[in-house]
Amino acid sequence: MKRSTAVPEIIVTSLSMRALAVARRADPSIRIGLIVTASTGDLRRLDVDLLVVDSRLASSRFLARATAAGLPVTVWNVSDADQFTQLALRGVSGVITPDVEPMRVRLIELGKLDGIERLLLAVRSRLLGR
Repeated sequence: MKRSTAVPEIIVTSLSMRALAVARRADPSIRIGLIVTASTGDLRRLDVDLLVVDSRLASSRFLARATAAGLPVTVWNVSDADQFTQLALRGVSGVITPDVEPMRVRLIELGKLDGIERLLLAVRSRLLGR
């Protein structure tokens, strides 16, 4: 089997904006992400490429603010594929999980849905209170 020689994507994440600024200066090509644990104020003022939050903080309102600021959101503390589905339908772009395979399978399934199917799935989930 041939091994890939591609360099994996590097994303530096931190709770510290100061540390992220140092990383940005050291290599402007590296993507950086702020680990969010509390209120962040105006997301448009952050010099980061993405946000990383606990799944419990990924409310529809927070995700709308992040989208408006052009910041993708990755979540952690995701325990199952159904929870991931709900988050993905609300706009989460990535997940950090100890149980990768079910999330990968669900991501593939969601990727095969067209816009109407995704909308119907979201409406169904909302009606069922999930």
